[in-house]
Amino acid sequence: MIGLIPKIWVMTLERLTAPESVSRILEKAGYPGDHRFALDQPYDDGRFAGLIAASSSELGMEEEALLEAFSKTFIEDSVQRWPVWYRMAPTARDFLERQPRIHDSFYRAAGDGFSAGTVPKFQVTAMDDGLRVEYRSHNRLCRLYTALARALLDHYGDAHARVTETCCMHEGHDHCEIRVRWPAS
Repeated sequence: MIGLIPKIWVMTLERLTAPESVSRILEKAGYPGDHRFALDQPYDDGRFAGLIAASSSELGMEEEALLEAFSKTFIEDSVQRWPVWYRMAPTARDFLERQPRIHDSFYRAAGDGFSAGTVPKFQVTAMDDGLRVEYRSHNRLCRLYTALARALLDHYGDAHARVTETCCMHEGHDHCEIRVRWPAS
């Protein structure tokens, strides 16, 4: 994964706890305590999962709560860092439909093992009442995606939209299927 994700994870930790605790978390995850992630560098996805687990252990917080906190920080940061993304997508649905292209462009630019011959990590299909997102990755970070989708819906003021996961790799499936639905008016 590109450094943006772990960098914003650390920004989230810095909001939640003292610097000494952030250092301990980084060390538990196998990084130097003063490590700073570069935005444009690839990092091992498995180590990011370790960073999540170390954060949960050190802070005594459920991973879900940490993912929600991270997602809010991520949306706040991305609105400032890439405002054009949000101008190009007037609704959360528009943004979520565009998200796989944004994601893939980062990986191609970082040279993070992205190959035209690989199965895309995200496939979005439009449905009458929303979107179906298929997520396929050995990282199994579907819960990160669902937390980000909820934070994005919140950013756009889509209080009635719902994010559900209908199948999950954590339950033995070969992919995750995430549904984002907007109820009929």
